[in-house]
Amino acid sequence: MGGKMPVPRRPSDCPVLIKGGARFRAAAPSCSGDAKSTCAPWKMDTEISVAQTDKQRRPAVGIGYRSAIAEWTRANLKCFDLLKVTVDHCIYGSATQRAEIFDLVGRIPINAHGIGLSIGTDVPLDLAYLDQVAAIVEQLRAPTYSEHLAFTRVPGRDLANLLPLPKTMAAAESIIGKVRTIQSCIGVPFLLENISYAFD
Repeated sequence: MGGKMPVPRRPSDCPVLIKGGARFRAAAPSCSGDAKSTCAPWKMDTEISVAQTDKQRRPAVGIGYRSAIAEWTRANLKCFDLLKVTVDHCIYGSATQRAEIFDLVGRIPINAHGIGLSIGTDVPLDLAYLDQVAAIVEQLRAPTYSEHLAFTRVPGRDLANLLPLPKTMAAAESIIGKVRTIQSCIGVPFLLENISYAFD
């Protein structure tokens, strides 16, 4: 698609799925050029957060921060209520990428999200990594830290995918123990995000 990216409209113009009291992601519709399709032309990670069912409140709408659209995002911060920042980009990203992200602190609310925890892997948590996450969450002034309820690696190998956990008591007990450890290290609420998968 050539030319400038269109500015997404406010939430009332972008149809999203809302469930009272729930917090989840929804993909914004693609821009097809007709009057009914007014959102940006890519799939946005849209954070839907409904704090209560009061009709005077509306869901918050945000976008996942990506370097590829960093300039556009920064120019259109007024269109969003929050940003979702991947903490791993702050840990492993370039100095320029980190500076771009930290420059946004205080300009818009930021939710911290991780992709490197692999909470479902049947090994102890990487406490050194968790300490780095805690420091980044504090620097971002993020009110929450989220991760996927999945495993992304096994010992010695990164699987490069979000894989579902076995539905066993052993797996559940392992996750509960890890969540308690995470909560003791991170100074904000820890959220687990369900994944989608095509097999059981």
